[in-house]
Formats: sequence, structure tokens, C-alpha cells
Amino acid sequence: MVLDKIPTEILLQIGKATTNEKDLGALVLANRHTYQTLNAVLYEHNRKGDPKNSCVIWGANHNSLDTIKRAHSYGAKLDVYDARTEPRFKVQWFTKSKKTSRKVYSPLHAAVLKGFHEVTKYLLENGVTVDMPSVGFCGCHSTTFRPRYPAWFPLHTAICHGREGDKSAEMLIHYGARKEASGCQGLAFRAVKYQPSLARTLVNMGFLGDENRDHSGFAPIHRAALCGMAEVVKLILERPDTDVGVVIPSIELSALHCSVEQREVGTTKLLLEAPGINVNAVDCRGRTVLYAAAKGANDGSAPKIIALLVKHGANINQADESGMTPLYAAACRSFVYNYSNFMAVEALLNHGADPFSYQKNPNHWSIFHQLLRSSPNLKEVVRSRRAALTKLIELGVDFDTRSWTRGDDVGADYDSDGTPLFFAAAHAQDPECMKILLEAGARPDTAVLNREVEEYEQSFLAGVFRHMWDTPERRCTPPLSQAGEIIEMLLRHGSRLEDVNGEESALAYACRYPKQKGDYELLDFLLEKATCRNVSIGHLERLIIDNATKIRRVGRGFWTEHYDAVFHRLVAAEERDYGDGDVDDDDDEAIERVFDHRLD
Repeated sequence: MVLDKIPTEILLQIGKATTNEKDLGALVLANRHTYQTLNAVLYEHNRKGDPKNSCVIWGANHNSLDTIKRAHSYGAKLDVYDARTEPRFKVQWFTKSKKTSRKVYSPLHAAVLKGFHEVTKYLLENGVTVDMPSVGFCGCHSTTFRPRYPAWFPLHTAICHGREGDKSAEMLIHYGARKEASGCQGLAFRAVKYQPSLARTLVNMGFLGDENRDHSGFAPIHRAALCGMAEVVKLILERPDTDVGVVIPSIELSALHCSVEQREVGTTKLLLEAPGINVNAVDCRGRTVLYAAAKGANDGSAPKIIALLVKHGANINQADESGMTPLYAAACRSFVYNYSNFMAVEALLNHGADPFSYQKNPNHWSIFHQLLRSSPNLKEVVRSRRAALTKLIELGVDFDTRSWTRGDDVGADYDSDGTPLFFAAAHAQDPECMKILLEAGARPDTAVLNREVEEYEQSFLAGVFRHMWDTPERRCTPPLSQAGEIIEMLLRHGSRLEDVNGEESALAYACRYPKQKGDYELLDFLLEKATCRNVSIGHLERLIIDNATKIRRVGRGFWTEHYDAVFHRLVAAEERDYGDGDVDDDDDEAIERVFDHRLD
């Protein structure tokens, strides 16, 4: 081959004169002679070229330690940056637009990300900077997100993104890495959260001490408790200088608060057994750990945690700054879970919580009102609610007082003031809860205060109907097949279909208009289930006359057919329940005129 016969000096001159690195690379690979002669020239050319084409970067990305060693032997920098420009998509106001952004990282970042430990070890042994920043290398820094610490060090890559990142992180820490980014407070629980196997290393180095807080003021023991990492909590507690009662400065939450709030039974047990733990510690609002256990989701862990706290001496009736006890807090709706913690209420009552310590909020809502707000009718939810209602009644708590809402509270929960029985029928829509209250003596005829527009009182059943069906934005609009059991139970216990203070009665509501043409399901249901106990003949006759008058006034058409259908249903009900002899003469004449009109 001709290249084999070219003298070495001339071949070197050809190599140095070649400006294109790809052409030079092809020449190097032509044969053994060119490789031995020009390989050093190729590495020298690469060392002086664009950093984004560095063979050190290439070697770190492809686990080619020989390439990195050879480049280093020819003087290449191991801290070279891969500074490149790439097109990215930025989402802004539901539109996509291309935006050019930088992507900068070192060979150490690349090796750590892909878990090339031999490459990482070589780079560290040869003095690369462990706190070299990167930009745009991971999803923690992009054109759509600006974190607190934008230039991430290799330690961040190892902890949060690296393959077998715990090994890489240990090497980095051994060689002096202490921070994830410039301005970061240093190694703390974040490392353990992503790489739990680092816990022992960090504890031995003192990086999980109480003084090593993050930017929010959380000490490592708080983060470990929040994440339910029992083994890490155990390691932290083994340190003699650990303060188990250390609190987060802004909110004064202890690690025990954090563990209980997250329903972490394992970490809660460990913390309760730690020397010096204060089970009655309070936060900035005077709320105890037991208060934290009372709030939150209805899951099986709440009773277990409450039992643990009571066993270790928690004051079950200790109120917060507003006077609210854990029992009432559990009964109140949570902003997160949107319904009461019925399991916690049942557990607190079983452990002797006093329901008389705090009974009403500013709206005069008793604990019964709170428990009977709308919530999912799941088996595990309603069982505890029913058990709590029964226990409260046995303890003698008043269950038949009407609420009195303040004027500035609005929403579906506040549009009606009524007794707990009304809440059970209209909000909870739970027949079993209604049965418990009715058998205990709750009155089914207490007037309801309508607060939707202008305040006025209406009958119990009229309020239930309005709440179920007469508000367009109502979340729960049950079909009659579901609501029928509730209505029938109320009628059976004497709830009235008549009006209060001249407002529309429940029976008039059912007569007013059908939801669709020919749909008289509700009216037929009421007339079938109601008895003389639920509606008087006088009210029935007034509705008959009203519909008879409307027939004459409206003429022919849909509404005439509607009033005629209602009229005949009411007349049939009157004849069935009261007979023919109880109708006033004047009323009979009005009815006869209607009959005559229809025959014409």
C-alpha cells in the first residue's frame, strides 16, 4: 500500500496540515503505520479543538477509559466542558415554541449519570473538580423550570439521576464533594431520600445532624420522618447528640408531628421509644401530635397511631389555641381530604375523649353536623361514622339542635341551616345514620332555614328536596331510586309535606313542574307513601283548587296537560285517604267547573 512507503516525517506534515478531524481520523485508521505515526497528532488536534467534540467527553459517555487515559497522557484536560447548543421546546400558555438553550456538563457528570464507576474513579484520582457546575444536563434545570440552585454539581447527578448512584455518590463524598449546587446548604437528607444506602455513610460523617437543615428549616430527622424511612430515623437516633425534640423553626413541628401527619406507624413507634420524647409537644398553633393524628385521611393507620400515642401518655383532650380538641378536629372536614376522619373519631371516643370539651364552631355546628356533611359512602367510611354517632348519643350529646351559620360563609355546605337529621338526609344522604338519629328521638319536622338567596324558613322535606334537586350546581343529585328510601323513612316518622309560613311546601314542589314531559315519578311516590299524618285535607284541597284554576286560566297546550295530570292525581289521593264527604261545598263546585271545562 502506498501509505506504508511514505516517510514518517512527510506523514506527520500531512497529518498536521489536515484541518478536518474526521479526515485525520480516517487517515489514522488506514493502517498500522499511519496509526502509530498520526495517533498523537489526532489527540493533539482534538485537545485544541471545540470542547463539545472532546474525546474525553466521548470517552465518559461511552465508558472508554482507554480513550480518556490516552487523551490525558497527551495533555487533554479532564475538566473539559461539553458546551453545546440544542433546540428545546418551551411550553407557554398552552403553545409550543422552539427555544435555544445551553447544555453544559463535564466528563464527571456524564460518567456519574451512566454509572461508569471505573471512569469516575479515574477522573477523581486525577484531580478533576468535584464541584463542577452543569446547566441543562438534567430535568432539574430546563427552560420551563428554574430551581433554587440552577447549576448542579456531579453529586446532584449521582444522588438524583445516576445509575447505581449510591456508589458514585460515595466516591464523590470521599473526594470532598459536599454540595449538590452552588449556594446549597450541603449534604442532608435529600441524599438519603434518593439513595437510602448512603445513610450510614452520611451519619458517620455527621451530615445528618440537627444542624444540617435545608432551606425550609427541616432537619434530616424531619425529612426521614415525613418519608417514613424507619431505618434512617433509627440511624439518626443512634447518634448521642441527636435532639429528638428539635422543631422546624417557622411552624414548630417536631419529628413526631411529621411522622404522625404522614401516618407512618413504623417511624412513630421508633420516635415514641426514643429517650426525651415529648408526646404532648405542640406546634405554633398549640396543636399536639394527637391533633395531627386526628386530621387526615380515613385509613386504618389512624386508630393504630392514636392507640400508640395514648399508650405513651398523650393528653386526649388537650385543645389548641382556638379551644378545638382532637376529637372535634377529627370530625371537621379537612382541606385536603374534604371529609371527616371518621375512623379517628371512633378511635378517640373509644379511648375516652370528652365530646363536651368543645361542641360547636362559630356556626353552632355540633359534632353531629360535622360528621354528617357530604362524604363518599364507602364501607370503611360509613361504618366508623355510624359507630361514632351511636357512641355520641350514648354519651348524651345533644343531637337535635339547628345550626346557625354566619353570613360570610357561603357554599353548598352553608346554604341551609338545619338539625343533624337534616344533614344526614340532605348532605350525607345516609339512611342508616338517619335511622340512628330517628330511633334516638330526632324530630323530622324542624324547619330548615334557606340561605341560598334571601333567608326564609321552609319545611324539613322542602329543604331536603331543594338541596337534592333544585340547585343546578349541586354535586349530589340522587335519583329517586336512591333518595326514595330517605323520603319514605321521613314520611314514616311523621315529616310533613305542608308549608311553613306560607313558603312552597314539599308537595307543591313535586306538583310544580316535571323534570321532563310526563315525568311525575316524585309526585306519584309522595302520594303513594304519604298518609293523613303527613298532609292535611286542607292543604291537599288548596293544591287541587290551585291546579283547577290554572287549567281554566292557561287554556290548551303542554301546561294544561300538566295541571290536568297533577289535578287528577291529587283528587285520587284525596278520595283514597279522606273519602268524598270531607270536601267543602265551594271546593266541590270549583272541581265540577273544571270537569265541565275538560268535557267541553
